[in-house]
Amino acid sequence: MDDCTKEIRDLINQKPPLQRVSFIQSFGLTEEEENCILLKEVRGNSVTQISDKLRCSPQTVYRRRKSGFLKIYKSLHH
Repeated sequence: MDDCTKEIRDLINQKPPLQRVSFIQSFGLTEEEENCILLKEVRGNSVTQISDKLRCSPQTVYRRRKSGFLKIYKSLHH
């Protein structure tokens, strides 16, 4: 896990669950990125569960989450 992802995950996990949802939604991520992050960080689903729910591969879940975390990181640091 890179530093960007770790920092954003720590920031999300410091918030109460309802604030996590609104925090993640406030960055204008794509629906796919948002769903992948919400299902993992708020709902506690595994990547396998997420890929089954969204009907995509686990690699796609990882890519979407990473892309979403990068967008959040850039929004917070620029």
